[in-house]
Amino acid sequence: MALSPEQVQRAASVRERLLASAATVLVTTGVHALTLDAVARDAKVSKGGLLHHFSTKTELLQALLEDSYARCLSKIDELAASDPDAYGRFTRAYIRASLASDLGNAQATVVMALLLDPALRAEWLQRVESLLQKDLNEDDPALAKILRLAADGLWLSDAFTLHTISATERAELEQRLVELTRFRPPS
Repeated sequence: MALSPEQVQRAASVRERLLASAATVLVTTGVHALTLDAVARDAKVSKGGLLHHFSTKTELLQALLEDSYARCLSKIDELAASDPDAYGRFTRAYIRASLASDLGNAQATVVMALLLDPALRAEWLQRVESLLQKDLNEDDPALAKILRLAADGLWLSDAFTLHTISATERAELEQRLVELTRFRPPS
């Protein structure tokens, strides 16, 4: 028996809520507090409802990783598509997507999830490798990689409060990274 469109939409909504709750539990209480019970409780879904979508914690983490990666990649693609300047386009999009406030928690969540499971870490590294290949297509691949790694360091610092950086300072750092992606004629 096929599900009605309303049932499909409800199931998708519950799945999204479960992923958001898993991210919340990871970000607010830490890796060790992530249990299926904690996620179900946060999402206000029965444990049976959670198990309908994710039969194991590993499956939940896998889905969280895929969701976080898809959101980040979508943001990169959106920003690159709206950038009229081809020179450094991907690197600018990567920097802006990495530092976008709406992606910060998603990225921190991924890092925490990866710490939990070495298999997920290996899979994430494969995905990141494909992004590194895009750096090689930039006009200055070494600079693109340096700027991407700097953006990674800044969002990691934001996510885990590694450094005290004011909002003004942070905006200046982001702007400076973006400026470095612009073409400069040889002197």
